[in-house]
Amino acid sequence: MIAAVLLLALPQAAAADPHVVDVDYEVALPAPPEPLAVVTLRVRGAREQLVLNAVERYAFTALPEPLLEGPLRAEDAAGGALAVRRDGPHQWTLPDLPASAREDGVTLRWRVPLTHRELEAVRANHDQYEFPYVAEDHALLSAGPLLFAPTNAALGDVRVRFELPDGWGVVAPWPEVEPGVFAPPGRRGLGDDLIAVGAWRTHLVVAEDDTGRTEIAVALAPGQEALEEHVVGVVDPIVRAELELFGTRPFERYLFVFARHEIQGFGGSAKASSMTLSARPDTPPERLTGSLAHLVAHEFHHTWPGGRGVPTPGSLRFVGEGFTDYYAYLVPARLGLLPWEELAAAFRRKLDGVRANAGWAATSLSAAGGDAFFQRGDTYRLVYDGGLLCALWLDLELRAADHDELPDLDALMRAFVNDAPADELPSLERLAALAGRALGPDGRAALERFATGTRGDLSAELARVDAFLDQDPAAVGARLALR
Repeated sequence: MIAAVLLLALPQAAAADPHVVDVDYEVALPAPPEPLAVVTLRVRGAREQLVLNAVERYAFTALPEPLLEGPLRAEDAAGGALAVRRDGPHQWTLPDLPASAREDGVTLRWRVPLTHRELEAVRANHDQYEFPYVAEDHALLSAGPLLFAPTNAALGDVRVRFELPDGWGVVAPWPEVEPGVFAPPGRRGLGDDLIAVGAWRTHLVVAEDDTGRTEIAVALAPGQEALEEHVVGVVDPIVRAELELFGTRPFERYLFVFARHEIQGFGGSAKASSMTLSARPDTPPERLTGSLAHLVAHEFHHTWPGGRGVPTPGSLRFVGEGFTDYYAYLVPARLGLLPWEELAAAFRRKLDGVRANAGWAATSLSAAGGDAFFQRGDTYRLVYDGGLLCALWLDLELRAADHDELPDLDALMRAFVNDAPADELPSLERLAALAGRALGPDGRAALERFATGTRGDLSAELARVDAFLDQDPAAVGARLALR
């Protein structure tokens, strides 16, 4: 599993300057297809100055600056050139807009070579599958490297139009407001979503009940036909089960893309209301369903806290990744897609792994989620595996306490995510306070110790997990099944 990293959206407009601009993008791919996108942005409502930003991270590999061909250019409605100042690797300023540009709008243009997968930094991280590409009959586009946005004003109407080779369609996670024109839900979609264009095979999965309707467009690139039946059979039950777990619908529309295969094994990364997924088409059938279920459950689970649009700090990455991976095993097991004995064996491997992980002798789960996480290695594995064990331990403690309001980890996570104050960053303090309501002060202290201590501080907690995993798999399933 490759990390679904913290994806940073564009900064919000400053409260001191609340004026609103409307933005219209056109993304054009040449015909015949070549690895290049020409982006045109028209901004209406700007004042004396316009500041434009590109997102700094939209994938595990952060590039030092956007990949561009030539400079970013700007002009007024009459075609007159406007001054553009580059203030940093990811920021441009139009410092002195004339009255005509303010009244009639500003047009900006830039060209993006879609060759990110060829960069050494991307290849070294085996991160190609997160980046855009163009093939003869289809392309995967990523909003992050394409759709730079104003940051010194609030966004009003946002529209994105695609100009594509003849016969190429568009599958996007955004509402289509008119043929070929889409309306991303604000800044997050502009900096953090995916679009499939061309000859993708698509399926629509609809999860609907009395709480609402969720549509998932599943798009498979040419060459992924061997996955098709398995993918569709997994997405429907996983999405339904996790929406019930969430107790909310983070987005009404999603796009799951299985792009051209780029990695050895399985990997995925959740964006805003979309995700990129990669699986080897030649995976033996006996492994395929279980591996796909884990992959889909993990990445879809990320969209739950991600739907708030508030980033998870590195100090809580062990929750963002480790707790998520716990549910990526647990949800398929509850659905019968993963035998309980395989879940217990996987959790046993995690426990053995963290006991042998050299990183946990020197650092904590909370500290491991910082910059060292992006170097992979011991700290990367510790965030996943130690975080999963923390989730398992906490779930067992909550189930043993049988608190009326927070009887298990499902209920605690619903309180942690759904009841969080608007715009408040997730924090260990709030998570521990919720645990303390059900487990008392000793339980709260134990969770804090699990997060901030090293392996030697956790002998009692790990021993309880050890004893649990020594049980018969049927007993494991009985303890962790839905109540």
